[in-house]
Amino acid sequence: QYLWILLQMPEYRKAGAARILEDIREQIAYGCASPLLLAEGFFLLKKEPELLKKLTRLEVRIYLWALKEGLVDEQMAMQLGTLAQQSRYYDRAMIRLLTGLYDKFPSETLLSAIISCLMRGGFRQRKYFSWYKEGVERNLNIAGLYEYYIYTVGDHVRSRLPLPLVMYFQYNNTLDYRRKAFLYTNLYRYRKAYGNIYQQFEPQIDKFVTEQLMEQHIDRNLAFLYNVFLHEEMLTKELARSLTGMLFLHEVVCRGRHFSRVTAVHKFVDTWQTVPVQEQRAYVNMYMEDCKLVFTDEHGEIYVDEEEYELRQLLDTERFLPVCESFFPEDGMILMYRCCGKSEYYVINSDNIMQFTKLVKLPFLEPEFREKIRGDILAYCYENYDAELLEESLFDIAPASLNAADRVRLVEIYISRGMYDRTYELVKEYGYEKVSPKLLVRLCMRLIRRKEYEKDAYLTALCHGAFLQHKYDETVLQYLCDYFEGSMEELLCIRDAGENFDLQTFFLTERILMQRLFTGTADMADFDLLKQYLQ
Repeated sequence: QYLWILLQMPEYRKAGAARILEDIREQIAYGCASPLLLAEGFFLLKKEPELLKKLTRLEVRIYLWALKEGLVDEQMAMQLGTLAQQSRYYDRAMIRLLTGLYDKFPSETLLSAIISCLMRGGFRQRKYFSWYKEGVERNLNIAGLYEYYIYTVGDHVRSRLPLPLVMYFQYNNTLDYRRKAFLYTNLYRYRKAYGNIYQQFEPQIDKFVTEQLMEQHIDRNLAFLYNVFLHEEMLTKELARSLTGMLFLHEVVCRGRHFSRVTAVHKFVDTWQTVPVQEQRAYVNMYMEDCKLVFTDEHGEIYVDEEEYELRQLLDTERFLPVCESFFPEDGMILMYRCCGKSEYYVINSDNIMQFTKLVKLPFLEPEFREKIRGDILAYCYENYDAELLEESLFDIAPASLNAADRVRLVEIYISRGMYDRTYELVKEYGYEKVSPKLLVRLCMRLIRRKEYEKDAYLTALCHGAFLQHKYDETVLQYLCDYFEGSMEELLCIRDAGENFDLQTFFLTERILMQRLFTGTADMADFDLLKQYLQ
């Protein structure tokens, strides 16, 4: 108000238009936005246009007011456009001024000014694409224009890109990997329309695909390039390692609500994968058909039955799976997919039993599921016979990880398959209770013959365990007669059984008589034993 009063005084105006503009600039800087001051500034600049040498906050505010009032002519608009291109200053007010002028006086000068201002501000949002597109279509010579076109075009383009832009990136490609992937995907999709230009890009694309795979980068366009340009014969172990980590990735595109995280929950797995949502997209590994997605918003609210999302599998899993599996047969996700990825109702057979034996070793399995698989593996081995395959699969089972019932079954399978040495070590550590007496006799007989009837305390106890269950043969019984030491009642039972088989019981009778004498429990019945012993 004070400045406006001064403006009415002839003495003040004698200071000159430049001094008055500086005073108005000072008031604007203090936050004053009086239309009277803006009008005064506009008419001063109109009267003396040579004072308009650059665009600052003052000039932008003045001409925004003038544009609103319909006071700006085409000559002024062109002058403002030229100054805007030269200026380092920018703000959203300047963009509003320039776009308003362009609507009224469309020209390449103002379009260049708008684009330059947007680029100085680093505006790469998709809503600004129309400006960059128009600049490219008019072949404006603005450094960085093609890059901003690519960054704002989005993935929705369903036609080939402008040829000058494509040829520019053949020699000046400083785009980040996501935008390069978009460019190369567009080149491949419309390769017939691009003709020889696409062929010139092929070496770049091949190198790019390999580099990005090593970095394990992924998005929709990169996945497309991997599916097209990767071939099984070119995959080294290092490349296959990267590919294996991305083999089951799915792109989740969120609709509606703004989520911050997505969690993939797989059945039978006790660790969940949680990934951030960026630009409404997330990438999660989903290797089982019944995988559930759980969404979390920025407030921590959890959504379990969310339906407003799009899900897309990125890589051609079935095509790349064999080569990845050949390099990494024990990869957890591959094993889960092979064994139960397509249905929770799995069936163990000769084709997948080795995979199941590896599966139970995975640390992230739920304990109950692990125990169930182990039991099913043992059940299969118990009912089927393939000597080479079964022996290899059984050796992959750690007895310490089994419960008592499954260990008994494992012992019986070992005996049935003739794995006697391994069985002997197992029963020595965990015992032989509840093992089938018939199989126990078979084990004892084989071990006695392998040891050539040499004395073995544990083997003797094993034979006696079978004997107590009324299961034995001549070999087992003779071994007990030769080496067993126990109570008088046990010795006499074994001797009677040996006599019934017409076995040599001389040493057993001797032990009985000596034990009788030592304990002082001899009676008249022992004379018969002594008589037989002396004969």
